Amino acid sequence: MHMTQAPINSITHSSSALYTLKKDIKQISTITYDIADFALQSVDISELLAARSQELKALLSQFTFNA
Repeated sequence: MHMTQAPINSITHSSSALYTLKKDIKQISTITYDIADFALQSVDISELLAARSQELKALLSQFTFNA
């Protein structure tokens, strides 16, 4: 009986390790997606700030300041 128990324990351990690995990969995938989403939002914000900066520059160019 001991001879058949070892392969079963090995399969059970391998199955458990595989399940853990799948969970880890899914978590890494989720984190990677979140990072990519954050990066895209950062790009959007940067583009918006650049546009606002140009608008402000255009508005300020209409005024003359006396020192």
